[in-house]
Amino acid sequence: MPTTAAMKARRPLLASANTQSLAIFIYAPGSQPGTTPTATVNVGASAAGCTVSGPQITCSVTVTAPLGNQELEIVAMSGPNGTGSILGSVTQAVTVAAGAQPISVTLNGTPELIKLSLETPVLALGASGTSILDVDAYDTTGALIVAPGSFTTPLTIASSSSAVSLSSSSATSPGTKITVTYAGSSSVPYAVQFTATGGSIPSNLIIGATLLFEPSQSMAILSHSTANNGFGTLALTSTTGVPQAFGIAGNPDTTDSIGGGGFAVLPGGGYVTAMTPGALSCTLVIYPAGSVTGTVAATYNDNGGCAVAAEPNGDILASNSTAGSELTEYSVSGTTVTPTGLTIALTGGTLPASPLNALFVAVNPSGTIALIGTHTGTEYLLTYASSAATAPAATLSLGSPSLSGLAIGASGSVDVLTHTGFAQYQIVEYAPGLGSNVTVSANAPSGGSIIPDGVAIDAAGESLVLYATLTSSYVSNAGVDVWASGANSAPERTVAVQAALGSWGQLYGPQIVPSPAPPSSNAAVAGDMFGYVASRTWTYLVTPGYGTPYYVGIYADPNSVSGNIRFVGYQASSSSSLFTSGTKIGTIDLTQLNGSYLAAAFASVSSGTNGIAGSVPGTPLLVPGSLALGQSWNPLQNAGIASAVGVTASAQVTSTGSVPGIGACPSGSSTSGATVQYAVTVNGGSVAMSPSFISYVPGCGITSIQEGGVQTNMVLQSVGSMPSLGQQDVPPGQPPIVAALHRLWQATLGVHPSSNP
Repeated sequence: MPTTAAMKARRPLLASANTQSLAIFIYAPGSQPGTTPTATVNVGASAAGCTVSGPQITCSVTVTAPLGNQELEIVAMSGPNGTGSILGSVTQAVTVAAGAQPISVTLNGTPELIKLSLETPVLALGASGTSILDVDAYDTTGALIVAPGSFTTPLTIASSSSAVSLSSSSATSPGTKITVTYAGSSSVPYAVQFTATGGSIPSNLIIGATLLFEPSQSMAILSHSTANNGFGTLALTSTTGVPQAFGIAGNPDTTDSIGGGGFAVLPGGGYVTAMTPGALSCTLVIYPAGSVTGTVAATYNDNGGCAVAAEPNGDILASNSTAGSELTEYSVSGTTVTPTGLTIALTGGTLPASPLNALFVAVNPSGTIALIGTHTGTEYLLTYASSAATAPAATLSLGSPSLSGLAIGASGSVDVLTHTGFAQYQIVEYAPGLGSNVTVSANAPSGGSIIPDGVAIDAAGESLVLYATLTSSYVSNAGVDVWASGANSAPERTVAVQAALGSWGQLYGPQIVPSPAPPSSNAAVAGDMFGYVASRTWTYLVTPGYGTPYYVGIYADPNSVSGNIRFVGYQASSSSSLFTSGTKIGTIDLTQLNGSYLAAAFASVSSGTNGIAGSVPGTPLLVPGSLALGQSWNPLQNAGIASAVGVTASAQVTSTGSVPGIGACPSGSSTSGATVQYAVTVNGGSVAMSPSFISYVPGCGITSIQEGGVQTNMVLQSVGSMPSLGQQDVPPGQPPIVAALHRLWQATLGVHPSSNP
């Protein structure tokens, strides 16, 4: 028998804070370790051989080993006596001599999740700046892995924009810091993504970071297409930079169109559209800040163009002939509008005796109003000192031009946008008081056409013209021409918006977004996105596009299932009986890692026995633990998984700050949330399902689910706790309709209703 010696090792600092034991293997070089450790040692504040000094626990362990050359493997475990998950390990060649021999080792943590984050997440657009990108790793218990130690295979780090450079494109160990440098280029999008690839970590467990750029001002453009169920895109861009597209849901009535002057951005966030469901009627639709679906706030008669504009105080002006006046002021509270009592009759002075029908209305930052109205085929340009004015400050007959837009600048200068047979557009710029004017123009591409869609005047006094072109070969393009004030032969620059808008029908805007321009100080949120607390309940009101509203409840089962968190869904016609006598409609089992949630398993149930249930292939990432405006990821990162179920999926943060349902969150939750658009295509991308929007509030959970295709909204009403429910067993059944939890799975992970993973 060989002589043996004692080896003593100190527990290294790298060991996870959640380590409860060490499994130690000693074996001959060239062989494999056995299935049973040579020794297991419990470690922790109260374990034998361990001492506590501040936040640090130091443990000395002794193990007997054969003399000579040996392989030493130490594995950190999450449970006592060598049980649980592997949190870190090291294998090291040692030479064992007689007597007690101290051995120095460094454990490499076993990463379960890689997370990139920025120490400075927002930089000023157009001004050079730097930030630090942190590459952090977390073990299976969610504990941060700290240096020393290294990744088995280095990670490759990349930036989505060439305007932002990295000091290194490689991360060799947890805790790597990389300098991010922005040289001040205007050719940078709102959101620049940083990604990590390589190594042994699945791509759906690598969470990227998003660097945001704060412009001094920005503009909003809305696209709308009745051919696409009323869905469109809201594109936000600075007046110099690259647009960032944000998806929006459809209008309440997808057959409606928006009035020519019927789009305005609200000073407090959100926006308003004036729809034209009938020849002589208008519908005001309010999209509150953070919401992606609109709510009808008012319907009234109008003989003009359903014009609307936002005032600096948050009120709106809308063309409304119901009360015999043509311009009515409304206050806005959430999705409710109330007439303030102020109206402008659009008559008097040199104007025709009969009131004008308003076609366009615009308001500058001081509250001065510009308006174009029509009467018996003649258009008139008017200005008012404020909405309280009883008579226009200036009037001017324009004749009968082909009108496309109206804007008023901070100085009081007024732009009137016209076109000539879609071969040319013109901006007629009037001095304050509608005095002298100059005209500039732009022509259509050779053999094609140019369609001007709107005009705005920015803080610098520049004129911004939104247009679409169509070439002779039917290639479409969209952009914003930026003109300096005065007589000029060509625009200063053009901001391309076609790529951001994608497929579009009609364009509306541009609208200057009031300060602070996005991204704002709450452009990023972080924390537990499902707000998991054992036995917590969430009650939602579901308003379907068709049918009767009902309630859906979600219950956080206090007992884990195969190490995962289980959420149980209920449905009832009344909220009072939701969790006591409501119908169980399904479960979803989620893996939680550092605030991020991955789907593990699901079931849909009803009264039958032929239910849909099973594990979720690839454990797709539902939502990461931090969300930033413009951030995007692919829930189905694994191409093989996407191919297996015949779908592709994408997710993007469309808004941050106030989100629908946040008012129902309990104290201690974040005061800001984020809305994520989930888009899914099936059959190899040939069929695009209508996008769904899910709003998250860290510490609270999901506050709303908005399904675009069927216009169904699910909004949080209350959060409570019901420990008396205990563990809930949910047998599979046959759902008559794929219900709320299954819709969540379907929307975020891309499972088509006919698919059964």
